Amino acid sequence: MEELHSWIRQRQFADPSGIHDDRPYWSEKRVLTWLARWDPSSGARIPITFWPPASQPAEYLEAEEIDQVGVAVRWRTAHGVLYLFWHHRGWGHHTLDRAQRRLQDHAAAIVKVDPDFSHHGPSLSAICPSAPGTYYPSWPQLAQVIGGPIPFWPAGARTDELIKRWRPEMGTAVTLAVAEPDPVPLLRMAAVVEPGFIRDTLINMAQVIQHQATEAARDNLRHVQRTADPSTYVIAAEPMDTPAAGRDDIPEDMRRATWLEVLRRTDILAQDCLRVARLWNGGKDLPASRALTFNADTPQAREWNTRLTRCPRNALIDSLDPHHEATETLVDPLTDTFVVRKGETLTAAVPVRLAASAPLAELILADPIWVRTADGVLYPAPQHPVSEIGWGYPGSGPSALAWLINHLLNDITAAPASPSETPPAGLISLVTNAWPPGTVLTRKQLQQACDTG
Repeated sequence: MEELHSWIRQRQFADPSGIHDDRPYWSEKRVLTWLARWDPSSGARIPITFWPPASQPAEYLEAEEIDQVGVAVRWRTAHGVLYLFWHHRGWGHHTLDRAQRRLQDHAAAIVKVDPDFSHHGPSLSAICPSAPGTYYPSWPQLAQVIGGPIPFWPAGARTDELIKRWRPEMGTAVTLAVAEPDPVPLLRMAAVVEPGFIRDTLINMAQVIQHQATEAARDNLRHVQRTADPSTYVIAAEPMDTPAAGRDDIPEDMRRATWLEVLRRTDILAQDCLRVARLWNGGKDLPASRALTFNADTPQAREWNTRLTRCPRNALIDSLDPHHEATETLVDPLTDTFVVRKGETLTAAVPVRLAASAPLAELILADPIWVRTADGVLYPAPQHPVSEIGWGYPGSGPSALAWLINHLLNDITAAPASPSETPPAGLISLVTNAWPPGTVLTRKQLQQACDTG
Protein backbone atom coordinates (compact mmCIF):
# COMPACT_ATOMS: atom_id res chain seq x y z
CA MET A 1 0.00 0.00 0.00
CA GLU A 2 2.90 2.35 0.80
CA GLU A 3 4.29 1.70 -2.67
CA LEU A 4 0.95 2.66 -4.19
CA HIS A 5 0.87 5.88 -2.17
CA SER A 6 4.39 6.62 -3.38
CA TRP A 7 3.29 6.14 -7.01
CA ILE A 8 0.36 8.48 -6.45
CA ARG A 9 2.55 11.14 -4.87
CA GLN A 10 5.08 10.85 -7.68
CA ARG A 11 2.26 10.92 -10.27
CA GLN A 12 3.30 7.51 -11.54
CA PHE A 13 -0.19 6.09 -10.99
CA ALA A 14 -3.29 6.80 -13.01
CA ASP A 15 -4.75 10.24 -12.64
CA PRO A 16 -7.73 10.30 -10.26
CA SER A 17 -11.20 10.20 -11.76
CA GLY A 18 -12.31 12.84 -9.22
CA ILE A 19 -12.30 14.02 -5.61
CA HIS A 20 -14.83 12.99 -2.98
CA ASP A 21 -14.64 14.21 0.64
CA ASP A 22 -11.25 15.67 -0.15
CA ARG A 23 -9.97 12.26 -1.21
CA PRO A 24 -9.12 11.19 -4.75
CA TYR A 25 -10.89 8.19 -6.24
CA TRP A 26 -10.26 6.07 -9.31
CA SER A 27 -12.72 4.34 -11.62
CA GLU A 28 -12.12 0.74 -12.63
CA LYS A 29 -11.68 1.85 -16.24
CA ARG A 30 -8.95 4.31 -15.36
CA VAL A 31 -7.06 1.87 -13.15
CA LEU A 32 -7.20 -1.00 -15.66
CA THR A 33 -6.18 1.29 -18.52
CA TRP A 34 -3.18 2.42 -16.49
CA LEU A 35 -2.28 -1.13 -15.47
CA ALA A 36 -2.43 -2.38 -19.06
CA ARG A 37 0.05 0.34 -20.08
CA TRP A 38 2.30 0.02 -17.03
CA ASP A 39 2.50 -3.78 -16.95
CA PRO A 40 1.81 -5.45 -20.34
CA SER A 41 2.26 -8.88 -18.75
CA SER A 42 -1.02 -8.31 -16.87
CA GLY A 43 -2.99 -8.64 -20.12
CA ALA A 44 -4.47 -12.04 -19.20
CA ARG A 45 -6.28 -10.37 -16.26
CA ILE A 46 -7.47 -7.29 -18.15
CA PRO A 47 -10.11 -7.11 -20.91
CA ILE A 48 -8.72 -5.96 -24.24
CA THR A 49 -11.09 -2.99 -24.06
CA PHE A 50 -8.52 -1.47 -21.64
CA TRP A 51 -5.43 -2.38 -23.66
CA PRO A 52 -3.70 0.53 -25.38
CA PRO A 53 -3.71 0.68 -29.19
CA ALA A 54 -0.81 -1.24 -30.70
CA SER A 55 2.10 0.96 -31.77
CA GLN A 56 2.77 -1.41 -34.70
CA PRO A 57 1.01 -4.40 -36.25
CA ALA A 58 1.09 -7.48 -34.03
CA GLU A 59 2.97 -10.52 -35.27
CA TYR A 60 0.60 -12.99 -36.89
CA LEU A 61 1.01 -16.58 -35.76
CA GLU A 62 -0.34 -19.68 -37.45
CA ALA A 63 -3.98 -20.48 -36.83
CA GLU A 64 -4.58 -23.20 -34.29
CA GLU A 65 -7.39 -25.71 -34.03
CA ILE A 66 -8.44 -26.31 -30.43
CA ASP A 67 -10.21 -29.63 -30.06
CA GLN A 68 -13.96 -29.26 -29.36
CA VAL A 69 -13.67 -25.47 -29.44
CA GLY A 70 -12.92 -24.19 -32.93
CA VAL A 71 -10.19 -22.66 -35.05
CA ALA A 72 -8.43 -19.55 -33.77
CA VAL A 73 -6.35 -17.03 -35.62
CA ARG A 74 -3.59 -15.73 -33.33
CA TRP A 75 -1.44 -12.64 -32.90
CA ARG A 76 1.49 -12.04 -30.61
CA THR A 77 0.76 -8.64 -29.04
CA ALA A 78 2.70 -6.62 -26.48
CA HIS A 79 0.41 -8.16 -23.86
CA GLY A 80 0.75 -11.76 -25.04
CA VAL A 81 -0.96 -14.04 -27.54
CA LEU A 82 -4.49 -13.05 -28.55
CA TYR A 83 -6.76 -15.85 -29.79
CA LEU A 84 -9.67 -14.98 -32.08
CA PHE A 85 -12.01 -17.96 -32.40
CA TRP A 86 -14.32 -18.90 -35.21
CA HIS A 87 -16.19 -21.61 -33.34
CA HIS A 88 -17.37 -24.92 -34.71
CA ARG A 89 -21.07 -25.14 -35.45
CA GLY A 90 -22.95 -26.27 -32.37
CA TRP A 91 -20.28 -25.15 -29.86
CA GLY A 92 -21.08 -21.43 -29.83
CA HIS A 93 -22.40 -21.21 -26.26
CA HIS A 94 -19.48 -23.16 -24.81
CA THR A 95 -16.57 -21.89 -26.88
CA LEU A 96 -15.23 -19.34 -24.40
CA ASP A 97 -15.49 -21.60 -21.35
CA ARG A 98 -13.79 -24.47 -23.12
CA ALA A 99 -11.11 -22.18 -24.55
CA GLN A 100 -10.42 -20.66 -21.14
CA ARG A 101 -9.84 -24.11 -19.63
CA ARG A 102 -7.58 -25.13 -22.50
CA LEU A 103 -5.61 -21.89 -22.89
CA GLN A 104 -5.37 -20.50 -19.36
CA ASP A 105 -1.58 -20.76 -19.37
CA HIS A 106 -1.05 -19.76 -23.01
CA ALA A 107 -3.36 -16.88 -23.96
CA ALA A 108 -3.46 -13.23 -23.01
CA ALA A 109 -6.93 -12.77 -24.51
CA ILE A 110 -9.62 -15.08 -25.86
CA VAL A 111 -12.17 -13.54 -28.23
CA LYS A 112 -14.96 -15.21 -30.19
CA VAL A 113 -16.67 -13.97 -33.35
CA ASP A 114 -20.44 -14.16 -32.83
CA PRO A 115 -22.94 -14.75 -35.66
CA ASP A 116 -24.66 -11.36 -35.42
CA PHE A 117 -23.53 -7.79 -36.10
CA SER A 118 -23.36 -4.54 -34.14
CA HIS A 119 -23.20 -0.98 -35.45
CA HIS A 120 -19.40 -1.32 -35.67
CA GLY A 121 -19.02 -4.70 -37.38
CA PRO A 122 -19.30 -8.34 -36.35
CA SER A 123 -20.27 -8.85 -32.72
CA LEU A 124 -17.64 -10.25 -30.39
CA SER A 125 -17.61 -11.86 -26.97
CA ALA A 126 -14.48 -12.40 -24.93
CA ILE A 127 -13.07 -13.73 -21.69
CA CYS A 128 -9.89 -13.06 -19.73
CA PRO A 129 -7.85 -16.27 -19.42
CA SER A 130 -7.05 -15.48 -15.76
CA ALA A 131 -10.27 -13.79 -14.65
CA PRO A 132 -13.95 -14.75 -14.60
CA GLY A 133 -16.73 -13.18 -16.60
CA THR A 134 -17.58 -12.52 -20.24
CA TYR A 135 -17.25 -9.08 -21.80
CA TYR A 136 -18.03 -7.70 -25.23
CA PRO A 137 -15.35 -5.75 -27.07
CA SER A 138 -16.16 -4.02 -30.32
CA TRP A 139 -14.66 -4.92 -33.68
CA PRO A 140 -12.72 -1.59 -33.87
CA GLN A 141 -11.28 -2.19 -30.38
CA LEU A 142 -9.97 -5.56 -31.51
CA ALA A 143 -8.43 -4.01 -34.63
CA GLN A 144 -6.70 -1.39 -32.44
CA VAL A 145 -5.01 -3.88 -30.13
CA ILE A 146 -3.65 -6.01 -33.00
CA GLY A 147 -2.64 -2.90 -34.91
CA GLY A 148 -4.34 -3.72 -38.19
CA PRO A 149 -7.35 -5.15 -40.01
CA ILE A 150 -8.98 -8.40 -38.91
CA PRO A 151 -9.62 -11.20 -41.41
CA PHE A 152 -13.31 -11.91 -41.95
CA TRP A 153 -14.74 -15.14 -43.33
CA PRO A 154 -18.43 -14.86 -44.17
CA ALA A 155 -20.74 -17.65 -43.07
CA GLY A 156 -20.82 -20.14 -45.91
CA ALA A 157 -17.25 -19.32 -46.97
CA ARG A 158 -15.79 -20.16 -43.58
CA THR A 159 -14.13 -23.53 -43.17
CA ASP A 160 -11.44 -24.76 -40.81
CA GLU A 161 -9.12 -25.36 -43.76
CA LEU A 162 -9.55 -21.83 -45.15
CA ILE A 163 -8.93 -20.27 -41.74
CA LYS A 164 -5.83 -22.37 -41.09
CA ARG A 165 -4.46 -21.57 -44.55
CA TRP A 166 -4.83 -17.77 -44.25
CA ARG A 167 -1.85 -15.39 -43.97
CA PRO A 168 -1.95 -11.57 -43.82
CA GLU A 169 -0.20 -11.25 -47.19
CA MET A 170 -2.78 -13.40 -48.97
CA GLY A 171 -5.58 -12.00 -51.07
CA THR A 172 -9.22 -13.00 -50.88
CA ALA A 173 -9.78 -16.71 -51.42
CA VAL A 174 -12.63 -17.57 -53.80
CA THR A 175 -14.36 -20.72 -52.65
CA LEU A 176 -17.53 -22.72 -53.15
CA ALA A 177 -20.00 -21.72 -50.45
CA VAL A 178 -20.67 -24.41 -47.86
CA ALA A 179 -24.26 -25.49 -48.42
CA GLU A 180 -26.47 -26.92 -45.71
CA PRO A 181 -27.68 -29.51 -46.23
CA ASP A 182 -24.81 -30.78 -48.32
CA PRO A 183 -26.23 -31.49 -51.82
CA VAL A 184 -23.52 -34.04 -52.69
CA PRO A 185 -25.88 -37.07 -52.29
CA LEU A 186 -28.20 -35.54 -54.90
CA LEU A 187 -25.32 -35.16 -57.35
CA ARG A 188 -24.14 -38.70 -56.68
CA MET A 189 -27.61 -40.03 -57.36
CA ALA A 190 -27.80 -37.93 -60.55
CA ALA A 191 -24.56 -39.54 -61.66
CA VAL A 192 -25.95 -43.09 -61.42
CA VAL A 193 -29.42 -42.68 -62.95
CA GLU A 194 -30.20 -42.62 -66.65
CA PRO A 195 -30.46 -39.25 -68.41
CA GLY A 196 -33.95 -37.82 -68.08
CA PHE A 197 -36.23 -35.92 -65.73
CA ILE A 198 -34.97 -37.71 -62.60
CA ARG A 199 -31.41 -36.60 -63.23
CA ASP A 200 -32.60 -33.10 -64.16
CA THR A 201 -34.64 -32.80 -60.96
CA LEU A 202 -31.80 -33.93 -58.70
CA ILE A 203 -29.31 -31.58 -60.33
CA ASN A 204 -31.81 -28.72 -60.11
CA MET A 205 -32.30 -29.27 -56.37
CA ALA A 206 -28.53 -29.37 -55.84
CA GLN A 207 -28.16 -26.13 -57.83
CA VAL A 208 -30.92 -24.42 -55.86
CA ILE A 209 -29.37 -25.42 -52.53
CA GLN A 210 -25.93 -24.29 -53.69
CA HIS A 211 -27.18 -20.98 -55.07
CA GLN A 212 -29.01 -20.23 -51.83
CA ALA A 213 -25.79 -20.93 -49.90
CA THR A 214 -23.91 -18.55 -52.20
CA GLU A 215 -26.46 -15.78 -51.72
CA ALA A 216 -26.44 -16.30 -47.94
CA ALA A 217 -22.64 -15.93 -47.87
CA ARG A 218 -22.85 -12.78 -49.97
CA ASP A 219 -25.50 -11.37 -47.67
CA ASN A 220 -23.19 -12.01 -44.72
CA LEU A 221 -20.44 -10.13 -46.54
CA ARG A 222 -22.78 -7.21 -47.17
CA HIS A 223 -23.47 -7.04 -43.44
CA VAL A 224 -19.82 -6.57 -42.57
CA GLN A 225 -19.38 -4.06 -45.40
CA ARG A 226 -22.37 -2.04 -44.14
CA THR A 227 -21.41 -2.04 -40.47
CA ALA A 228 -17.60 -2.13 -40.17
CA ASP A 229 -15.03 0.53 -40.99
CA PRO A 230 -13.09 -0.70 -44.07
CA SER A 231 -9.82 -0.13 -42.23
CA THR A 232 -10.77 -2.71 -39.59
CA TYR A 233 -11.25 -5.81 -41.76
CA VAL A 234 -10.02 -7.70 -44.77
CA ILE A 235 -12.20 -10.15 -46.65
CA ALA A 236 -10.40 -13.45 -46.26
CA ALA A 237 -12.79 -15.45 -48.45
CA GLU A 238 -15.79 -14.92 -50.69
CA PRO A 239 -18.13 -17.34 -52.44
CA MET A 240 -17.60 -18.22 -56.07
CA ASP A 241 -20.33 -17.46 -58.58
CA THR A 242 -22.98 -20.14 -59.02
CA PRO A 243 -25.79 -20.12 -61.59
CA ALA A 244 -29.18 -19.00 -60.36
CA ALA A 245 -31.70 -21.82 -60.14
CA GLY A 246 -35.26 -22.10 -58.90
CA ARG A 247 -37.31 -25.00 -57.64
CA ASP A 248 -40.02 -24.16 -60.18
CA ASP A 249 -37.57 -24.65 -63.06
CA ILE A 250 -38.74 -28.27 -62.89
CA PRO A 251 -42.55 -28.85 -63.11
CA GLU A 252 -44.15 -30.06 -59.89
CA ASP A 253 -45.35 -33.36 -61.35
CA MET A 254 -41.81 -34.17 -62.48
CA ARG A 255 -40.40 -33.31 -59.06
CA ARG A 256 -42.89 -35.59 -57.32
CA ALA A 257 -42.36 -38.40 -59.84
CA THR A 258 -38.61 -38.12 -59.27
CA TRP A 259 -38.93 -38.58 -55.54
CA LEU A 260 -41.35 -41.44 -55.92
CA GLU A 261 -38.69 -43.27 -57.94
CA VAL A 262 -35.85 -42.34 -55.60
CA LEU A 263 -37.78 -43.46 -52.53
CA ARG A 264 -38.50 -46.85 -54.07
CA ARG A 265 -34.77 -47.56 -54.15
CA THR A 266 -33.20 -49.76 -51.50
CA ASP A 267 -29.67 -48.29 -51.38
CA ILE A 268 -28.12 -46.05 -48.75
CA LEU A 269 -27.70 -43.25 -51.28
CA ALA A 270 -31.48 -42.95 -51.62
CA GLN A 271 -31.75 -42.57 -47.84
CA ASP A 272 -29.10 -39.84 -47.97
CA CYS A 273 -31.07 -38.03 -50.68
CA LEU A 274 -34.24 -38.26 -48.60
CA ARG A 275 -32.44 -36.74 -45.64
CA VAL A 276 -31.21 -33.83 -47.81
CA ALA A 277 -34.73 -33.16 -49.11
CA ARG A 278 -36.22 -33.07 -45.63
CA LEU A 279 -33.48 -30.87 -44.20
CA TRP A 280 -33.70 -28.43 -47.10
CA ASN A 281 -37.39 -27.54 -47.23
CA GLY A 282 -39.19 -30.11 -45.10
CA GLY A 283 -39.62 -32.40 -48.10
CA LYS A 284 -42.14 -30.25 -49.96
CA ASP A 285 -41.68 -32.27 -53.14
CA LEU A 286 -41.85 -35.68 -51.50
CA PRO A 287 -44.94 -37.74 -52.32
CA ALA A 288 -45.43 -38.22 -48.57
CA SER A 289 -45.64 -35.16 -46.35
CA ARG A 290 -45.50 -36.65 -42.87
CA ALA A 291 -45.60 -39.96 -41.00
CA LEU A 292 -48.70 -40.80 -38.98
CA THR A 293 -48.85 -43.59 -36.39
CA PHE A 294 -52.28 -44.90 -35.45
CA ASN A 295 -54.19 -47.90 -34.10
CA ALA A 296 -54.54 -50.64 -36.69
CA ASP A 297 -57.76 -51.93 -35.10
CA THR A 298 -60.18 -49.07 -35.85
CA PRO A 299 -62.95 -49.62 -38.44
CA GLN A 300 -61.28 -47.33 -40.97
CA ALA A 301 -57.80 -48.78 -40.43
CA ARG A 302 -59.14 -52.35 -40.81
CA GLU A 303 -60.90 -51.41 -44.05
CA TRP A 304 -57.79 -49.73 -45.43
CA ASN A 305 -55.61 -52.63 -44.33
CA THR A 306 -57.46 -55.00 -46.68
CA ARG A 307 -56.04 -52.99 -49.59
CA LEU A 308 -52.42 -53.02 -48.40
CA THR A 309 -49.93 -55.44 -49.90
CA ARG A 310 -46.54 -56.52 -48.70
CA CYS A 311 -43.52 -54.85 -50.22
CA PRO A 312 -39.73 -54.92 -49.79
CA ARG A 313 -37.99 -52.30 -47.71
CA ASN A 314 -36.94 -49.09 -49.44
CA ALA A 315 -35.59 -45.65 -48.51
CA LEU A 316 -38.94 -44.31 -47.32
CA ILE A 317 -39.73 -47.41 -45.27
CA ASP A 318 -36.29 -47.21 -43.68
CA SER A 319 -37.10 -43.64 -42.62
CA LEU A 320 -40.36 -44.89 -41.04
CA ASP A 321 -38.62 -47.81 -39.34
CA PRO A 322 -34.94 -46.89 -38.88
CA HIS A 323 -34.31 -49.63 -36.29
CA HIS A 324 -35.94 -52.39 -38.38
CA GLU A 325 -38.56 -53.20 -35.75
CA ALA A 326 -41.50 -53.59 -38.15
CA THR A 327 -43.33 -56.91 -38.34
CA GLU A 328 -44.58 -56.04 -41.84
CA THR A 329 -43.69 -53.55 -44.55
CA LEU A 330 -46.64 -52.64 -46.74
CA VAL A 331 -47.82 -50.37 -49.55
CA ASP A 332 -51.20 -49.08 -50.69
CA PRO A 333 -51.11 -49.88 -54.42
CA LEU A 334 -53.66 -47.16 -55.22
CA THR A 335 -51.63 -44.32 -53.72
CA ASP A 336 -48.08 -45.67 -53.28
CA THR A 337 -48.43 -44.98 -49.56
CA PHE A 338 -45.78 -46.97 -47.70
CA VAL A 339 -46.69 -48.39 -44.31
CA VAL A 340 -44.95 -50.29 -41.53
CA ARG A 341 -46.75 -52.44 -38.99
CA LYS A 342 -45.48 -52.82 -35.44
CA GLY A 343 -47.84 -54.98 -33.43
CA GLU A 344 -51.19 -53.20 -33.27
CA THR A 345 -50.01 -49.92 -34.81
CA LEU A 346 -49.51 -48.73 -38.34
CA THR A 347 -47.14 -45.95 -39.35
CA ALA A 348 -47.90 -44.51 -42.77
CA ALA A 349 -46.10 -41.97 -44.93
CA VAL A 350 -49.27 -40.07 -45.81
CA PRO A 351 -49.34 -38.47 -49.27
CA VAL A 352 -49.59 -34.76 -49.91
CA ARG A 353 -52.21 -35.41 -52.62
CA LEU A 354 -54.84 -38.09 -53.15
CA ALA A 355 -54.34 -40.34 -56.16
CA ALA A 356 -58.10 -40.33 -56.82
CA SER A 357 -60.40 -39.34 -59.66
CA ALA A 358 -63.85 -39.56 -58.03
CA PRO A 359 -65.05 -36.49 -56.06
CA LEU A 360 -65.12 -36.21 -52.29
CA ALA A 361 -68.07 -38.03 -50.74
CA GLU A 362 -67.43 -37.82 -47.00
CA LEU A 363 -64.94 -36.96 -44.31
CA ILE A 364 -64.50 -39.24 -41.29
CA LEU A 365 -63.29 -37.59 -38.08
CA ALA A 366 -61.08 -40.24 -36.49
CA ASP A 367 -57.42 -40.80 -35.73
CA PRO A 368 -56.25 -40.23 -38.38
CA ILE A 369 -58.84 -38.29 -40.37
CA TRP A 370 -60.09 -40.20 -43.41
CA VAL A 371 -61.56 -39.26 -46.79
CA ARG A 372 -63.97 -41.37 -48.85
CA THR A 373 -64.60 -40.64 -52.50
CA ALA A 374 -67.79 -41.14 -54.48
CA ASP A 375 -66.58 -44.52 -55.80
CA GLY A 376 -66.39 -45.80 -52.22
CA VAL A 377 -62.59 -45.79 -51.88
CA LEU A 378 -61.17 -44.85 -48.46
CA TYR A 379 -57.96 -42.81 -48.06
CA PRO A 380 -56.06 -41.26 -45.16
CA ALA A 381 -56.63 -37.52 -45.52
CA PRO A 382 -53.70 -35.79 -47.23
CA GLN A 383 -51.40 -33.91 -44.91
CA HIS A 384 -49.55 -30.62 -45.20
CA PRO A 385 -45.81 -30.90 -44.40
CA VAL A 386 -46.12 -28.19 -41.73
CA SER A 387 -49.76 -27.76 -40.69
CA GLU A 388 -51.24 -30.73 -38.83
CA ILE A 389 -54.99 -31.21 -39.25
CA GLY A 390 -57.42 -31.76 -36.39
CA TRP A 391 -60.92 -31.01 -35.13
CA GLY A 392 -62.88 -30.27 -31.98
CA TYR A 393 -61.14 -27.14 -30.68
CA PRO A 394 -60.33 -23.61 -31.83
CA GLY A 395 -56.80 -23.59 -33.18
CA SER A 396 -54.47 -24.26 -36.05
CA GLY A 397 -55.44 -27.92 -36.49
CA PRO A 398 -59.12 -27.27 -37.32
CA SER A 399 -58.13 -24.29 -39.47
CA ALA A 400 -55.78 -26.54 -41.47
CA LEU A 401 -58.57 -29.12 -41.83
CA ALA A 402 -60.98 -26.42 -43.05
CA TRP A 403 -58.38 -25.34 -45.64
CA LEU A 404 -58.07 -28.95 -46.79
CA ILE A 405 -61.84 -29.53 -47.05
CA ASN A 406 -62.30 -26.32 -49.04
CA HIS A 407 -59.74 -27.51 -51.59
CA LEU A 408 -60.92 -31.13 -51.80
CA LEU A 409 -64.50 -30.05 -52.49
CA ASN A 410 -63.27 -28.43 -55.68
CA ASP A 411 -60.41 -30.77 -56.61
CA ILE A 412 -59.93 -34.17 -55.00
CA THR A 413 -56.27 -34.16 -56.04
CA ALA A 414 -55.53 -30.76 -54.46
CA ALA A 415 -52.71 -30.43 -51.97
CA PRO A 416 -53.44 -29.06 -48.49
CA ALA A 417 -53.51 -25.27 -48.47
CA SER A 418 -50.76 -23.14 -47.05
CA PRO A 419 -51.36 -21.58 -43.62
CA SER A 420 -51.57 -18.13 -45.23
CA GLU A 421 -54.90 -18.94 -46.88
CA THR A 422 -58.16 -18.17 -45.09
CA PRO A 423 -60.82 -20.92 -45.20
CA PRO A 424 -64.56 -20.17 -45.14
CA ALA A 425 -65.85 -19.28 -41.68
CA GLY A 426 -68.61 -21.88 -41.93
CA LEU A 427 -66.10 -24.69 -42.36
CA ILE A 428 -64.07 -23.50 -39.40
CA SER A 429 -67.22 -23.44 -37.29
CA LEU A 430 -68.09 -26.96 -38.42
CA VAL A 431 -64.73 -28.56 -37.64
CA THR A 432 -64.20 -26.79 -34.31
CA ASN A 433 -67.25 -28.62 -32.94
CA ALA A 434 -66.34 -31.41 -30.52
CA TRP A 435 -67.63 -34.21 -32.74
CA PRO A 436 -67.20 -37.73 -31.30
CA PRO A 437 -64.53 -39.88 -32.99
CA GLY A 438 -65.95 -41.74 -35.97
CA THR A 439 -68.30 -38.90 -36.99
CA VAL A 440 -68.98 -38.88 -40.73
CA LEU A 441 -69.45 -35.49 -42.38
CA THR A 442 -71.08 -35.86 -45.78
CA ARG A 443 -70.27 -33.82 -48.84
CA LYS A 444 -73.61 -32.05 -48.46
CA GLN A 445 -72.77 -30.99 -44.90
CA LEU A 446 -69.31 -29.86 -45.93
CA GLN A 447 -70.58 -27.91 -48.93
CA GLN A 448 -73.30 -26.21 -46.87
CA ALA A 449 -70.74 -25.15 -44.26
CA CYS A 450 -68.49 -23.88 -47.01
CA ASP A 451 -71.32 -21.89 -48.63
CA THR A 452 -72.32 -20.27 -45.32
CA GLY A 453 -68.80 -18.87 -44.91
